[in-house]
Amino acid sequence: MAHFRDLATKQLIIARYNRRVSPQSFKKNDLVLRKADIGNKNARDGKLTANWEGPYRIRGELRKGGYTLESLKGEAIKRTWNANKLKAYYS
Repeated sequence: MAHFRDLATKQLIIARYNRRVSPQSFKKNDLVLRKADIGNKNARDGKLTANWEGPYRIRGELRKGGYTLESLKGEAIKRTWNANKLKAYYS
């Protein structure tokens, strides 16, 4: 009995969360900032290290929220980035 109540509560929480969240999408040539890699941060800078890098330009869109990026000079960035690691850049 308690198990079913827990499942119902979990489904309710998921439904409420999904109502508020809107998936973020970008188009080709949009400017974005990317989340800074933890490995690239300098340890002596501590918490004052920048959390976002960029701006970068969206080069292409892959399936399920994946994007390829390029620098503003047109140089391709090798890896792909998920939309939840990107945010819009306004200049």
